[in-house]
Amino acid sequence: MQYHACEAGEVILSQADKELLTQESFRTFTNCEVLIMNYLGISNVADGAFSTMERLTHLSIEGDIIDIRLAIFEGLESLYSLSLTNMSISSLPDRVFAHLSGLKELSLKKNALNYVSPNSFYGLSEVILISFTYSNVIITPGLFQHMPNLYQLFMSESPFKYTQGMWDGVALKLLFLENTGLDDLSSDIWTGLEPTLESLFLNRNFFLTIPAHAFHGLSKVSYLELKSCI
Repeated sequence: MQYHACEAGEVILSQADKELLTQESFRTFTNCEVLIMNYLGISNVADGAFSTMERLTHLSIEGDIIDIRLAIFEGLESLYSLSLTNMSISSLPDRVFAHLSGLKELSLKKNALNYVSPNSFYGLSEVILISFTYSNVIITPGLFQHMPNLYQLFMSESPFKYTQGMWDGVALKLLFLENTGLDDLSSDIWTGLEPTLESLFLNRNFFLTIPAHAFHGLSKVSYLELKSCI
């Protein structure tokens, strides 16, 4: 394969490699720690393709429409961060990330996540950060039930709609809701976040008014941003 190795342990694949992306082709990357597969023009990654890459800690797949399924991530129990960006993902199968028991950071930016089942995140008990930026995801009650350690959530640049119980089971410390179209700061929006939330980013939203009790109960919040809000 004609790939670009930026430094020891890091591999960046080019479009010239797309016809060779099979399980066998990755066997030469046994020492790879960072794998970047962005805008290759591919439509599939073979089941178990990464299974021999035991040292892999960071995986980025961006810009290609690929069927995201459980078998792709087989053998990646030590993966630290996964980025699946701009892939036109509209839904996630149940337990699709179950092999990623050591995952800490998950980016699903720039997708069209119409629906995400709470069981999609089964097995991600170590995740501390998720980004849904530009992804239009709707947070349903119980979505974070399998992620007790999640404390950073990015939901900026997507329409935000509060749903009762949406924060159940989560212990967030940092929440980003920038440019979401949010115009109502009724205090029940934060129900469930009161015990843990420390930083809240609400920049570029359009609030007609900010009620006196808009942030009632958020006694632990020490940092609040409201830049460019009307």
